[in-house]
Amino acid sequence: MKNLVIKFGAPGDTLRTTPILRVLGGDITWLTEQESLPVLRSSCISKKVAIEDEAAVEQLMKDSFDVVYSLEEDMRAAQLAGRIHANELRGFYEQDDRLCSTDPDWGWIGLVPTSPDGRPVNVQGKRQNRQSYQKLIFDIIGVPFTGQDYVIEWERKREWETPPMVGITTEVGRKWPTKQYLHTTQLADELRKKGYAIRLFEQRQTMEEHIGDVNACDMVVAADSLPMHIALALGKPTVAYFGPTSAAEIYDYGDRLLKVVTDLPCARCYAPICDVSGTAKAICMDELPVSTLAEAVDTQFRRYNG
Repeated sequence: MKNLVIKFGAPGDTLRTTPILRVLGGDITWLTEQESLPVLRSSCISKKVAIEDEAAVEQLMKDSFDVVYSLEEDMRAAQLAGRIHANELRGFYEQDDRLCSTDPDWGWIGLVPTSPDGRPVNVQGKRQNRQSYQKLIFDIIGVPFTGQDYVIEWERKREWETPPMVGITTEVGRKWPTKQYLHTTQLADELRKKGYAIRLFEQRQTMEEHIGDVNACDMVVAADSLPMHIALALGKPTVAYFGPTSAAEIYDYGDRLLKVVTDLPCARCYAPICDVSGTAKAICMDELPVSTLAEAVDTQFRRYNG
């Protein structure tokens, strides 16, 4: 059984798609973007191809597959999916310059494409959705999602240190800068007073260094971002805060993830520029109390060291 997975997007988006590897089986080729290749660390994947590698993509066109899983609601990905020889196509494809899907009833349809202002075309759909990303992607695969975990082959640090090390994100991706918490320094100071050691995640040159930073921590506090997905993939107790994006899309894997969600009416706006402040500094990420996040860290610590 030869399978081709087409999934572009940011590294965190790619990493949170890896649970499908636990159900696909067979010979798997994964087509993604160059920056996302390093998070695909699994012996389940026979071949990884970057969309930027024109020669490798051209070779894919000459190959044939039993099933192509086209998981990116994106015209470029859909066009590629339609050009590859396969016995079956599941997901998105292009027809008459339109983005189409093999099942028009999938809940994921319309939740990804963005408008010129950087928001999803279907903002209301994103705000109203209550299904996890994994559930929606597994619907496309055609297999029930029952909590299948991330797949990342990395030696995991599991021993709790004294004092416990808490990693905190200091940056978010370019797409939604509004996800950045505005009181990281104060949060770090508050956690130090509580007896935690702190590691502030910095910009790294390689994904391996980034994963290593997260792996060196006992717990992680993060935005809806790559460090959050790395922490969850590594089995780290995690506190994630949500304002501009939806907490419902993120599967919590039991008590592994504790979500802190703003209650402002403008939440889940998916805006790269805050409608209230008029800048990338979102009001929801300004008004979230430091004490709320610090208490969430205490809760996670007690869960794992009760």
